[in-house]
Amino acid sequence: MAKRKVNKSEKTREYMAKNPKAGPSAVSEALGKQGIKVSPQQVSTIKANAKKKTGAKKKAVRGRKPAAAAGSDAYLKQLVAAKEFAASVGGVANAKQLLTGIEKLVD
Repeated sequence: MAKRKVNKSEKTREYMAKNPKAGPSAVSEALGKQGIKVSPQQVSTIKANAKKKTGAKKKAVRGRKPAAAAGSDAYLKQLVAAKEFAASVGGVANAKQLLTGIEKLVD
């Protein structure tokens, strides 16, 4: 009779469910004692893919806020405000210089 194949990924997920604090090396070693050869890298990949499927949220990346989508009311309001700003400082060239200076101060 042929030897039945073991689903390594499923066994790895089962072990991680029972031992959530176990790291990839510990999981690999424990499964190795059961006769299932799984590398720590493979365990790490399975763990990462499981997070993706469960919808685990990524940390928010701090940085600039996205600009309003073109065609939206907020975008048009921003364009009008930018035009008024450029007019108040003597033109687009001066507005660009000021914004470059502000950018250097903020970064």
